[in-house]
Amino acid sequence: MVLATGLVFLGAGAVLSQVFRLLGPTYHTKVTAHWSVRGFFFLSTAVLVARGLSFIFPGRAFAVQHMSLLVPASAVVMLGLSLILLEWVMRDRAPPPWTERILGLVARRGVSEEAVAELAFALPPEPHGRSASEHQPCRVVRLGMMAGAAVLILIVVGVVLSAAGG
Repeated sequence: MVLATGLVFLGAGAVLSQVFRLLGPTYHTKVTAHWSVRGFFFLSTAVLVARGLSFIFPGRAFAVQHMSLLVPASAVVMLGLSLILLEWVMRDRAPPPWTERILGLVARRGVSEEAVAELAFALPPEPHGRSASEHQPCRVVRLGMMAGAAVLILIVVGVVLSAAGG
């Protein structure tokens, strides 16, 4: 149970590191988040990774003799919240579907990748206020993958708990 908890904390840290990367200066023309917001996500990533490593490699500073069931539950909650935040950030930064179709057509016609990137950032962003399911049919697939990953994590935690109990 201790090892699984550490791995779940590491997974949550890895997801938050992607949120940190997406909020950063990905391209020279992309508007990035304020440095304090990015700093918060960087520190959150560092805390979750340190917490996960302390469970995986316990020592004198982080002795793990007794652990309540709230610790793995909090790790799963942190992973779930991190995945929800990542999905929100990715949806917020996704271009409109018509833009993707036009850029795909332009890229297939032999235009350079740099020119396609410049064109993508010159186009208007997706208007806010419309639900994502209204224009993203693949959202169901993405949410299904996230739900499947959560079920897989719960199965692993259940197996570890049953093996630790007997």
